[in-house]
Amino acid sequence: MIFDFILKPVGSKCNLSCSYCYYLQNYDNKFNNSIWSINDARLIINKIADFEKSRNNKHARVTWHGGEPLLAGKNFYEQVSKFQKETGIEFSNSIQTNGTLIDNNWIEIFKSLKTSVGISIDGPAFINDKQRYTKDGKSVFDKVLRSINLCLDNDLRVGILCVITETSSQFSTELLNFFLDNNIKNFDFLPAYNCGENKNIFSISPKNFAEFMKKILDWYLDYDDPEIKIRTIVSIIERFLGGTGGVCTISGKSCGSFLTVEGNGDISFCDDYNADILPNLGNIKTDNLTQIINSELFNQCRNIALSRVSNNVNCKKCDVNVICNGGCQRNWVGESNYFCEYYREFFTYVFKILESELEGNLIRE
Repeated sequence: MIFDFILKPVGSKCNLSCSYCYYLQNYDNKFNNSIWSINDARLIINKIADFEKSRNNKHARVTWHGGEPLLAGKNFYEQVSKFQKETGIEFSNSIQTNGTLIDNNWIEIFKSLKTSVGISIDGPAFINDKQRYTKDGKSVFDKVLRSINLCLDNDLRVGILCVITETSSQFSTELLNFFLDNNIKNFDFLPAYNCGENKNIFSISPKNFAEFMKKILDWYLDYDDPEIKIRTIVSIIERFLGGTGGVCTISGKSCGSFLTVEGNGDISFCDDYNADILPNLGNIKTDNLTQIINSELFNQCRNIALSRVSNNVNCKKCDVNVICNGGCQRNWVGESNYFCEYYREFFTYVFKILESELEGNLIRE
């Protein structure tokens, strides 16, 4: 198994207060005061490197996440780059940021880390400003767009994440035009979902998200530009053709390969499981990674996550379970996934469109 380590050096600490943020809605900021020191970074980098060496691997994959990971500071990541080079392991870095802090100095740090940069923006200002803003309600749109352009101008690998809410789902054309007008060709759409008490307030309805994604698929196929990569669409098409797909839920075999290290060092099964769905696996500062991966607790968590479809009567009857794989466990409510209607409606739509073009050569089992 290939492991991706989601590293959160500032825990849930962030300089924004987005309307749909699941940390703000569900958690008591228990990780907010847990910020890695330089020594923490050295220890964690070395532990990941030693773990991969023990598996005869020469490569490690990490994603710097948050909260807002750039709040760890420029010196922190300059030291991280140094530590990684000293391990003898090649690190593949990616950073997911809100894009408000990026300047020319950060660009040089990104280059040193050889990192890809994921930036969150929810479309043009009239949409983004209603969803993503500072703690005192101020717009960050101009800052983020400048950061995106700065990264693109410096030939960094940039991917854009756009969260779709009930409101923004009505503006598919405006969203797509915004990305094209700003030379953004690698992007993806994520449904707003809140797994806490405010689920019905902050979550997009499965039906509306299905309608939105149908429009995106139609546009993608009609526009027919190989340079445009919409991650979910590309992954679904790959999976329909018998491939693995790049999105974890679509590939169906990835649960357990994304290990999150929180600000206090706790290791969780996946960043999406911070709602206490599954127990922590240990702490990277005190525990051995190999022992954690080989533990009975890790295997129990993985079996729970992978058993949804195989054990669920409704999933067994569903024509699209081979593609959706039951979706993410974080989204399950009782005996079904919150997004089941989206999966059934949208994936059936994909089947119908692609079947005629590919003469029925689609994966069905």
